Amino acid sequence: MTNDEFDNKVIQVAKSFGNNKNIRYNIWPTNEIEGNCNTSTSTILIKSGVEPQEMKRIRSLIPGFPYGFSIRYAKPWTYEEQDEAVKVNEKSIVTNTYTSSLKKNIMSNNSTNKVDPVIKCFFVSLCTYMALPVLFSFSLTVIVLSFLSAALMIIPLNTLFIYVISRIRLFRWSLHSVWYVISESFLLILYMYFYDRIAIMYFPKFRFYALCEISVFIAIQLVFVLVASICRNRMIKNKQKQKDV
Repeated sequence: MTNDEFDNKVIQVAKSFGNNKNIRYNIWPTNEIEGNCNTSTSTILIKSGVEPQEMKRIRSLIPGFPYGFSIRYAKPWTYEEQDEAVKVNEKSIVTNTYTSSLKKNIMSNNSTNKVDPVIKCFFVSLCTYMALPVLFSFSLTVIVLSFLSAALMIIPLNTLFIYVISRIRLFRWSLHSVWYVISESFLLILYMYFYDRIAIMYFPKFRFYALCEISVFIAIQLVFVLVASICRNRMIKNKQKQKDV
């Protein structure tokens, strides 16, 4: 391609800009319907036939960090491309909104979700607890005994622990989080597995001391929910910072 041919190609691509009103300017574009001067420049060059290696060289000449300047991928440029990108983005927003509402309602107690969160917590814990004997035991007797011990004693106590902890303002979210309930149920299973072994080895007098066993588990659960709460708060702050940017 000669210089004149390349110049004409650049002019043609630049003139083919769709100027769709739904395409937004963003200094840090995050999707196909956002762009800035860098995305426009790289799109024009890519559509004009500039090779990736040359694009890489051009980008290295731009001072600072040329956010949005792509080496290989052109943004939607013509009106048809922009219109298609807008439709895809709208579908994505609808899907994300629906998914978010489902996640929000999984463990929430509102007008569209009549099941009490304590009952949900009980059944999520029970299903988590029963997953192991169902998956790893081929004995019907073991499964039935595990179900009876879990449904009548272990899981009700565990649900009570989670409910009491959720009364603390800092940990109020714990009762409404499916992932926390599942993780806490696995923590209970691990605790039941290791407590007897550790007690036999180091504290044989406390092996059958129920109050001691419960007290230790409550302490472990408080530490676990505190760590989970700190991680959750950091994730929320990071998401908020990204939105602010």
